[in-house]
Amino acid sequence: MLRSLIHRLPLGWSVRLALLRLGSQWQSLLTIIVGVLLAAVIGANVPLYTASIAQAGMVQRLDRGPANDVNIFSRISLSALDVTDLGVTWRATDAVVRDLVRTTFDEKLPGWVEQTVAWGETAPMQVVLGGEDIEATRMRVATYEGLSESARLIEGNWPDDSIVPDTDIQVVIGLQASISLGLGVGDVLVLDQRGWDTSTPIRALITGVIAEKDPGDSYWMSPSPLRVEGAGEWAVETNALTTRQSFLRAAGAYIPQTRSLLGWRVLFDHTRLPYTEIPTAAVRLEGFQAAMQTVFFAPGGLSLNFVYYTRLPAILTGYALEVSLLGAPFGLLLLQIGGLVLFFLVATASLVRRAERRELAMLQSRGAFDRQIVLLRGVEALVIATAAAILAPFLAQRFLIWLAPVFTGLDYLPLELEQSAFFYSALASAAAFAALMATLRPVLRLPLILAGGSAARADKQPWWQKYYLDVVLLLVGGAALWRLIGVSSPLSGTQVGGLEADPLLLLAPALLFVALGSVLLRLFPGLMGVFARFFGRQAGLGGALATWQVSREPVHYGRIALLLTLAIGTGWFATSFRATVNRSQSDQARYAVGTDIRLTERNITLDADRARPPDTFLAIPGVEAASSALRFINVDVAADRQQPRAGEVLGIDSDTFGSTLYWRSDLGPVRAPRPPGQP
Repeated sequence: MLRSLIHRLPLGWSVRLALLRLGSQWQSLLTIIVGVLLAAVIGANVPLYTASIAQAGMVQRLDRGPANDVNIFSRISLSALDVTDLGVTWRATDAVVRDLVRTTFDEKLPGWVEQTVAWGETAPMQVVLGGEDIEATRMRVATYEGLSESARLIEGNWPDDSIVPDTDIQVVIGLQASISLGLGVGDVLVLDQRGWDTSTPIRALITGVIAEKDPGDSYWMSPSPLRVEGAGEWAVETNALTTRQSFLRAAGAYIPQTRSLLGWRVLFDHTRLPYTEIPTAAVRLEGFQAAMQTVFFAPGGLSLNFVYYTRLPAILTGYALEVSLLGAPFGLLLLQIGGLVLFFLVATASLVRRAERRELAMLQSRGAFDRQIVLLRGVEALVIATAAAILAPFLAQRFLIWLAPVFTGLDYLPLELEQSAFFYSALASAAAFAALMATLRPVLRLPLILAGGSAARADKQPWWQKYYLDVVLLLVGGAALWRLIGVSSPLSGTQVGGLEADPLLLLAPALLFVALGSVLLRLFPGLMGVFARFFGRQAGLGGALATWQVSREPVHYGRIALLLTLAIGTGWFATSFRATVNRSQSDQARYAVGTDIRLTERNITLDADRARPPDTFLAIPGVEAASSALRFINVDVAADRQQPRAGEVLGIDSDTFGSTLYWRSDLGPVRAPRPPGQP
């Protein structure tokens, strides 16, 4: 069917013959097809591979940051006397907020918002147990949507809205609060909002003790629903968690005059945000904040004390700026691999063209002009290159989506196809097309008499060596290496105060590698000639015939040798680059801690930070060194008293500090400060 369709095409004979030949002899061209497709895939990988690495880094960056920085916290304050019905008002505002979340995020960035948690907390109240106040302790009646899915029961049961005799509401408390206050299941607390004539004590029955299922879940971001904290004269403030209906009953009927906090937490699944959508996400986040401020900005003259907090837009945009510096090494590696594939394609195409001498000679003997033969082979190459340019981005995307989670540990990796992937794929395909056409002209210049089977000896040098391009490349690479050694970093400052990568410095290793390989290849013909003369004097024909063949075709076999050298060198580059990244990450982690283990001790009895003597830890088996230190934060370290500057001061034990510190030996010794010779 395909052949009959081609025969009916109103095209010139060259185009029609090229399509027919490609359809019937695709098996013999399979090596070229695979080479062109591989070149296009590598071209498409330039933006896709960088995006996948940036995607994994973005998720790791956001996961390591404080949860309250990378999610959204918002709240308002209302009392039952401010509105006609507190429950109706909360439901209405809740619907508005969820609609904003849907229109702002879900429609444009589906799946990014994992959960919207509505919550409420009353004002803190004095806790009374058994008719006596629990000293310096206050509790809030609170409700958090989805609590039973994110927390686990340690003992007891979840509260419900039923009324137990001699109680008003049922609550659960956190494990830490239970331990700190000595409370458990079955205790009845009286929560007393003193100082207000309209307030009535609330009798709360503790039905259960709960703890987090996953303390790292963003559901427990600060301020945590289970937090136990102190403020001023109150040593402990915590939450008694109940149902939404019981919370509204407590806030409306028992403490109607004091304001309760009503809020929303927008929790994100950052694995669902494509890295390429960071600009869109930042704009959406800023738009959401503006919309929330519009909704809750003193409607009807009532001040709601709206609070909104997130650092997500700044974190996302800052990370996007950093990636522009990190993408250079990956692009360099892909550039080397792409050059390797193109070189492989040239070597393979040269072999295929040599096998086509008889067919080309037949066309020439029948009166075909060179331009017609070039058109015939050009259509074949164009069809292959066009198909590769279209298919490569999709293949590269599926390959990275399948492979990246294996190395990054992420269950999901969103990787969208953008125009840049098709652009680089088309660019690589165009280079492959040019390589295929370049290998055709030497074959067309051969005399017809050589088509019968005899072979002409090839040139002793490839074209780039004839014009000393490899020497020029070696000089450029040497200058780049000399400059790289003379500077401390391949990054340089910009006029606006940022950093950018110097492409010449980053390309120095690749330029030198290719240039040195080509310069050494100049020795290949002479070396093969020496081997041919040596084996020619020996008994047996095996070594002599092999070395004669290689010495007579030095360009062809030299390409194979250079291809092997480039492949090995690219592997070395990737291996050394991975080792460098691993060392960098390890150093960053160890420098952040400073030693193998760093801990802070607090004397609970004295209620003060106080470290035990180092001998206490040295007595533990396996501990080789220990040192005490004292850190002061937010200290004014400015030299000019008129311009304060906050900093940190670390006090160390000079005699033992050096034995515990992590420090790379190649950076020289650490000179710890000595105590002054003063009383």
